[in-house]
Amino acid sequence: MPKHPDFIKIHARFIKQYGKEKGNDLYFAWLKKKGYDDTKPFPGGKEKKEFRCSV
Repeated sequence: MPKHPDFIKIHARFIKQYGKEKGNDLYFAWLKKKGYDDTKPFPGGKEKKEFRCSV
């Protein structure tokens, strides 16, 4: 299953910072540790707390 665009960006940052092999290893270890599913959007939403409307 393809990665969600949020996780494509995160994976690219791991590769850029650590190199291809170590970046892949660290990325998948991070996913497992946090319990994230890279086929779904990154948890937390895009709205910041300050900008939410409290009605």
